[in-house]
Amino acid sequence: MVKIEDVNITWLGHAGFKIKTPSNKIIYIDPYVIKDENIEAADYILITHDHYDHLCKDTINKLTKQNTEIIGTPSCISKAEGNLRIMPNDEKKVFPDFELWSVPAYNREKQFHPRGFVNGYVLVFPTLTIYHAGDTDFIPEMEKLKKFDIDVALLPVGGTYTMDVREAVKAVRAIKPKKVWPMHYGTIEGTEADINQLKQLIKNYELNVEVITE
Repeated sequence: MVKIEDVNITWLGHAGFKIKTPSNKIIYIDPYVIKDENIEAADYILITHDHYDHLCKDTINKLTKQNTEIIGTPSCISKAEGNLRIMPNDEKKVFPDFELWSVPAYNREKQFHPRGFVNGYVLVFPTLTIYHAGDTDFIPEMEKLKKFDIDVALLPVGGTYTMDVREAVKAVRAIKPKKVWPMHYGTIEGTEADINQLKQLIKNYELNVEVITE
């Protein structure tokens, strides 16, 4: 767990994160396999798309309480259960603790994640802005994310299904976050990545961005 400003962020492995707001609301993004010590009932669960390692019904059922809100892409309709709110790309929803923006995420040449199938999410809190990129390559739309003044960018680096380390550095240069947290690597076949290479490339480009790996 890392505390940034007054928001607690825990990487759950793969693309999964738990966020605790200053008012103790619990937000999960793409919860997949979660250790028991990280399980707290969710107020919100954000799903980037319906692949099994992002929309895991067993895990979601463990985290869901009566009033949990689940937000997902149109592809999630047939697989998600409970109080599901559909959110396609390029929409905004306002919740009591934060604003949520859905942004494009897709593969440019691979076939795994076509345009419009996956959401990235920008969560805007009073003191912190977090970007979860979803399963994506480096895409031109990331240039537009500079307007959010992102504090923490959660970026896939595993290659094969998403961008690799070198593409992630291109994303960092485009987005200009203060911190980057690599994800979606080393957990399933085809997601190997060298995080030391990521750190070195960021240093080589003098990007002044902290890499979080906890």
